[in-house]
Amino acid sequence: MADGEKGSNTIAVVSLSILVILSLTILMTYSRSQQLAWHKYSPELIQSAANKQPVLIKFTADWCTGCKTLETTVYQHPQFVTRAKQANILPVTADLSDFNQRNEDLLQQYGGEILPYVVLIDRNGDINNQLHGIFSHDQIIEIISSNNN
Repeated sequence: MADGEKGSNTIAVVSLSILVILSLTILMTYSRSQQLAWHKYSPELIQSAANKQPVLIKFTADWCTGCKTLETTVYQHPQFVTRAKQANILPVTADLSDFNQRNEDLLQQYGGEILPYVVLIDRNGDINNQLHGIFSHDQIIEIISSNNN
């Protein structure tokens, strides 16, 4: 191979590498923008959202297979993410992996009995709607859309 061909091949490889890196960067940025930034549950966080925006609390645990299913299907679904952002929902995760009395009381405080469980709290701090068990992105979009506050 002549020196000119080697130089052209090197330029082509470098150009292709740069194109791949740029494409991956754009894809990763787009992917992140299509997700919700879930906040860790705290009573202070819920209180600070009062009178400002509705709050969606997902109760989950690392041992909950139904929770894992929702994580990869519903909570990442583009239509759910878009609707939650449009409704200015504050997404909150209550991790009950350590299922002790305090966590059981927390679940019951918001009307839950089993996992998975999700509750929508309106701007007045009232439970607007809830879903138990496995549900679809259409069902969670419906409860967000029915939130009048």
